[in-house]
Amino acid sequence: MTAQIERQNGRLAFRESTGEETGTVCLTFEFEGLDEAEAAAERLRGDGLYVEGPVEYSR
Repeated sequence: MTAQIERQNGRLAFRESTGEETGTVCLTFEFEGLDEAEAAAERLRGDGLYVEGPVEYSR
């Protein structure tokens, strides 16, 4: 998944364990613009992944 995001001009900014024994993790990716982030999120959702956001943190 990280390689796919990198091809869309994003980068992994943070990885956090959810603390659950399911093996799930929370990944935060950064993009230059909100449009790029929204396009990447839609692609991941299309692959069946859960995506929260995107959220614009600062400008």
